[in-house]
Amino acid sequence: MNSMPSLSRKFTVAVIAPASPPSLSGLDTGIATLKAWGMDVLEGRHLRKQFSHHAMSVAERTEDLIWALTAPEVDVVWLARGGYGCMQCLPFLPAELPTDRIVIGFSDATSLFGALSQRGYRNLIHGPMVAFLADETDELSKSALLALLNGQARPHLVGEHLCGPQSEITAPLVGGNLAVLASLAGTPWIHSTKGAIVLLEDIAEHAYRMDRTITQLANSGFFDGVKGIALGEFIRCILPRDATFTLDEMFRNLFAPLNVPVIKDVGVGHGTRNIAWKMGEQVTLRDGSLHFAREE
Repeated sequence: MNSMPSLSRKFTVAVIAPASPPSLSGLDTGIATLKAWGMDVLEGRHLRKQFSHHAMSVAERTEDLIWALTAPEVDVVWLARGGYGCMQCLPFLPAELPTDRIVIGFSDATSLFGALSQRGYRNLIHGPMVAFLADETDELSKSALLALLNGQARPHLVGEHLCGPQSEITAPLVGGNLAVLASLAGTPWIHSTKGAIVLLEDIAEHAYRMDRTITQLANSGFFDGVKGIALGEFIRCILPRDATFTLDEMFRNLFAPLNVPVIKDVGVGHGTRNIAWKMGEQVTLRDGSLHFAREE
């Protein structure tokens, strides 16, 4: 992608913060970016509040979330930030919700995506959040996101083979943040992964904690029947000071028993490179990378 694509239609975007509070400066520059792209922006009523380590109280966050998911004028629900808190809102979502709108976010949004996918949402985009869009997202990721909104070609997710068979597989892509997925085990909102390629990423976790969460997911049946694993970025994930192993070796030890293709270093996660993808879209795992149905 050599230039930023123009949007093929005008979107009305609801910006909300159902998890942790965003930086107000990041929020302002992110909203300015959305407007520069030609979008109309509506702010959640409680967007700029803060309550404890959350953006606002559970009731206020849930109110903004339900408004964004149901207001007839909204085309896109765009999360301002991740952190923690979406899961607290899930028990209060109405049983019936319109499924026509796009929802964009990642990290803590993984729990929201699990709940919404079970309600029939098919436009859940794992991609950059508003407060990080202007200054902490690279140009390729911005272009890829706009291309996805336009239904245009995107760059494939370049990675490399880690372990397992080096076979070509086409399957739906699901997943998200590793720690959040583990926290969903045993809840009604855990993602359906059978027959899918599962993408995982995380930030600021110790190696032993990631080992524990992957083991928990495996023991809960989360990886039963998966077709492949794609590991994104694991930013500031910490090995013990005297470690005699690498993260790659740890992941290889944990995932090799699945006997499925496992790739690593896919450009998705908490870094500046965060290529957007749609939950459940068909992708092809080939030559250590993930290829979209339409790509450059």
